[in-house]
Amino acid sequence: MYNKLFLSVVLIASSLAIVSAQNIYNGQVISKKNEPIGFAHVFFKNDQSKGTITNELGEFSIVVTEQNVQDSLVFSVLGYHTLLVNYKDAPIYNNVFTLLPSSLIIDEVTILSDTYLRYLLKEAIAKIPDNYPTEKHLQKAYYQNYTISDTTYAEMIEADITLVTDGYESKRIETKLGLNQLRKSEDKRNLPDRLRSDNNKLFPVLRNNALFNRSFSKFSGMGKNNSLESFSQSIDKIDELQVYGQFVDKGDTILTIKISDPFFGSINSKIFSLVSVNKSDLAIVKVVYGDVWSDKDDFSEVVYRKINGKYYPSYIRSVLEFEFDQKTKKHYTSHVLMFYDLVTGKKKMKKVKKGKKMKPEKGLRKMKMKADVEFWDSFAVPSKISATDVLRSKVKR
Repeated sequence: MYNKLFLSVVLIASSLAIVSAQNIYNGQVISKKNEPIGFAHVFFKNDQSKGTITNELGEFSIVVTEQNVQDSLVFSVLGYHTLLVNYKDAPIYNNVFTLLPSSLIIDEVTILSDTYLRYLLKEAIAKIPDNYPTEKHLQKAYYQNYTISDTTYAEMIEADITLVTDGYESKRIETKLGLNQLRKSEDKRNLPDRLRSDNNKLFPVLRNNALFNRSFSKFSGMGKNNSLESFSQSIDKIDELQVYGQFVDKGDTILTIKISDPFFGSINSKIFSLVSVNKSDLAIVKVVYGDVWSDKDDFSEVVYRKINGKYYPSYIRSVLEFEFDQKTKKHYTSHVLMFYDLVTGKKKMKKVKKGKKMKPEKGLRKMKMKADVEFWDSFAVPSKISATDVLRSKVKR
């Protein structure tokens, strides 16, 4: 029964309101042009260790505690001005929040220098111990993997997981994954063979975190972690650096640098990374891996959010669109990991249930766990959207 309902066209309730009985607040984030802003951060100003992310349609749900009622909601995403709204005033906005684009900077000639861009990246690498956690920490995250074949879901997998990660100064940064909850579809009639791997896709998704691997190369996660020193030295091996974009948000200048991937040597202009650096504290706030060979929406990205003076992953996602069978079928597959809770300190971490241990060789498709209906009904992070809505917003067909 669940699978049939889950794979059908399911829309979030059109009335976005405060659900006081469940202490869950639902809303939407849009641009000035009335377009949804996906993957924006939503959290409370005085309770920043917890939060949520908007889905592809800009919709979000967030748990509200008694203390949060007196707090302010923060809406933040790169490229837009951060918005603060008193929670009690949220109904005035009709639960739809508009973000204004950040102003572009066009008068800083010095940033166009290749030497300056290399210096900036090296300084950001040197500041990793200051900007990112150096102690082991725990994060909770919602994982969603779906594939749309033509216009219908071929498969949907959702999981609530726990991640225990080493500090960023560790010789080799490792993450232990624990599975808390799992639900998935069983109908794979439209799922192409190339996506039926039994390996755990969560591990390659995590490898998109460039700071774990200490490399901006898309393929660095396949080998050993580099040291901070070798990470810095690798900047000199990059053939070309370009300014991709820049903007200001509340006094912080965010500069995005396009770099070629050293993995490909002389043809490295085809595979590239976009690295966004906050010039105020020299923190790397976003890394995107792209491929100009592809004329489709293929990319991977990791975005970081500052919590209590340190940057932690906010979300990591990987998107792939491709055709096969003599181009008679089109597929859109998405992996996204949304971090919604942070726990630091050994004593507090010990009290958290870590879930069932996960291994790279055993994927969620093979793992058995009965879906807890009560848990999923009350879980505020995921928002169900139909395949039609995803196609309209992303695949554009």
